[in-house]
Amino acid sequence: MCKKTVLSFVLWAAFLCLKRFCVIPDLSGKISQTIFSNSPPFLSALLGNPLHILPPGGIFEQNYPLLPDLRGEKNRLRSAVRLENPMILLTRIDDRLIHGQVTVGWGDVIKPDRIILANDEVASNEWEQELYRVAVPSEIEVCVTPVEDAAQLLSEEEHNGKRTILLVDSPQDVLRLLRNGAHLENLNVGGLHFREGTRQLLPFVYVDDDDLKAFRTLCQEGVCVECQDVPTCRKIEMEKLLKSDRKNTKKSGKEMP
Repeated sequence: MCKKTVLSFVLWAAFLCLKRFCVIPDLSGKISQTIFSNSPPFLSALLGNPLHILPPGGIFEQNYPLLPDLRGEKNRLRSAVRLENPMILLTRIDDRLIHGQVTVGWGDVIKPDRIILANDEVASNEWEQELYRVAVPSEIEVCVTPVEDAAQLLSEEEHNGKRTILLVDSPQDVLRLLRNGAHLENLNVGGLHFREGTRQLLPFVYVDDDDLKAFRTLCQEGVCVECQDVPTCRKIEMEKLLKSDRKNTKKSGKEMP
């Protein structure tokens, strides 16, 4: 058997192993045709570096652009996603707004320059504003604004370079931000505590029907909503909690919101 044929079969066996263990797409028909009909140039291209069979830059990638970049897939996906304002380090729903979990728990981790508190009621009450300001370390700026005005303020953050925490007290206010032009990819749910007419999703998350509708809308619009009261606790996806709540509601025979 000639050397050319032996090498062709060896190469084909190597490809089958890679296909089995590296999850290469099923292009075996086209690739086998390439190997056996064009073995001399194909072999000469590969013998310099047998790993050319793996992307990026190998002969398969040039001939078959659908072959995935197995080593760079995570970076490719990141670059394909339109990111929110990089200076907004945390967008958080917390019905207590500014308190120790925010200033110490999250503040010590992400080192913000500014906290934007977006709340209509607090923005109209100077006494409440002062109470929240004294709870924040002096090196962190506090800006209190109505929800409607916060979207414009967020767009300005992109240019002033201030590392920012954005706080609201309900999912409905997050929807108002979006409707007024804010762009949010990620949302932290840090605390919605017991109120009359609410039910528990987590020990620190109680919701009523309006909250559930708002969270479903946020998830449908592509916002990644995660529940996490402090950075040391694990994240829990709101979408999973909503699905579980829907199942439990169906079993109980109650009308779903």
